Amino acid sequence: MRILITRPRADSEALAARLAAAGIDGVVAPMLEVLLREGPPLDLAGVQAVLATSANGARAFAARSDRRDLPLLAVGEATAAAARAAGFTDVLAAEGDSEQLAELARDRLEAGAGTVLHAAGAHTAGDLAGALAAAGFDCRREVLYEAVAAEALPGEAARALADGTLDGVALFSPRTARTFVALARAAGHQAALAGLTAYCLSEAVAGAAERALWRRVVVAVRANADSLIELIRADLPARQAPPGVAARAGGGWRAPVLAAAVAAVVSVLVVLGLASWLAPAPAPAEAPPDPRIGSLEQRLDDLARRVDSRFAALPPAAAPAAVEALAGDLAARERALRADLARSRDAAADLAQRLDALETRIAALSDRMAQADTGGQARRAGALLIGLGQLRAAIADARPYQGELDALSTLAAGESALQPALAGLAAAAPAGVETEAELGARFPAVAVAALKEGAGTADDGWLGHALAELRSLVTIRRVGADVAGTDADAVLARAQAHIEAGDLAAAVAALAALRPVPAPLAAWLAEARALLDARAALDALTVLIVAHAEASEPPAP
Repeated sequence: MRILITRPRADSEALAARLAAAGIDGVVAPMLEVLLREGPPLDLAGVQAVLATSANGARAFAARSDRRDLPLLAVGEATAAAARAAGFTDVLAAEGDSEQLAELARDRLEAGAGTVLHAAGAHTAGDLAGALAAAGFDCRREVLYEAVAAEALPGEAARALADGTLDGVALFSPRTARTFVALARAAGHQAALAGLTAYCLSEAVAGAAERALWRRVVVAVRANADSLIELIRADLPARQAPPGVAARAGGGWRAPVLAAAVAAVVSVLVVLGLASWLAPAPAPAEAPPDPRIGSLEQRLDDLARRVDSRFAALPPAAAPAAVEALAGDLAARERALRADLARSRDAAADLAQRLDALETRIAALSDRMAQADTGGQARRAGALLIGLGQLRAAIADARPYQGELDALSTLAAGESALQPALAGLAAAAPAGVETEAELGARFPAVAVAALKEGAGTADDGWLGHALAELRSLVTIRRVGADVAGTDADAVLARAQAHIEAGDLAAAVAALAALRPVPAPLAAWLAEARALLDARAALDALTVLIVAHAEASEPPAP
């Protein structure tokens, strides 16, 4: 499967690396070039906070100012991760658009307490300044970068359209979509679009791409790169599906790795030891039965018997509707957990396949550089790649990575572009960071403790006591992305739904609405943010080191 990627180059290369890990060939064809605007250091007198509506805004601000102590409010978790990788220490993320960013600013900042600086590009969607001005804020827009549209299709993109090797195009913004369509028309490739799928980040992007031109236009469930990657992977031909992953109707398949983060089920992934990103795993069919699975199933049976015995002990006059509803919910959760136990082995095979592909790509690049190296630069780049792989493996294994970080920092001495990302990894190095599976496994218990902290006590008679005793066995909470409300139960429900969908960043963003943060949740949030920051820093290092490695290769003869 081959996908054209139209984002600015750094973002396209990062996305291409992630697609390669899934066995998908990404063709980098930037439709926009990001140019940082030079100028004197920013005047930050009286500024109470910085707003960033893109990762480029956070990076551009960092290039024009040494200040990292100001609070930075980001439009989404990807922008927040870029800000943290650049060294910002006080970062909050909205849930994806400028309206939600304005709402976050109104909630967290104080009108009249100082200027709010918007680190903006020359082309910005929405009216952030107007929304804040209406709430009494002084918002100053500083244009720090410009995204310049390409004037012609990159050569590789034109060749891929001409020879019919593409399956689709990834489009991340309305402006990118309009630019690509216009350049494809100008180059005489409009007819080629009729055989391709447009993978769009939002409905606005799909509209700008002109739906009628394409064989198919699909839109990501959430406006982030993870969701778009999942959309692309769902169309991966069955013949390319990793072992253990069944083909679905229509020839597509959807890897279960993200779905395996269901809160009640992630504990199974931890038991199975699936945390390592870079350790090959045997195919599920070849692995001996894991006795720990049987232990977990036995615990489920014991729990079911205990619940049944409690129900049997209730007085005959017990309110049947409340008891039956609770019993039905317990039974549904048990069935879901048992079903996900079976799927977890497929998740292991898929994860190993994706990471093997990434290892293969890095090894091939290192070999090419070693063969062509005449001045030592390629050997140095290869060493950086190896050091990066060792660091990534240590982080994925949830173990302390100080030694690996020190080794890579030594190799990167003199490489100024790598220092911010390396610095962003320093804080968690002595202890390491938890895996997403471990965080997901802990979240239900953390959520229950957070609710109990603020729940207080009430005497509701014998039924209240009975239900409280049942909840001591299994606590029933609402879970779902569509749970409305701003109370702690609703926020935690939406956060758990994000975790179950494999979107840890969205879960962290949703939990930002809890003020104050319940004590049981604070430590979990710190660990989750540490993992997201580590991932962002690793992605930044990957882009920079791969670019450095490719630059070290001599021109083709």
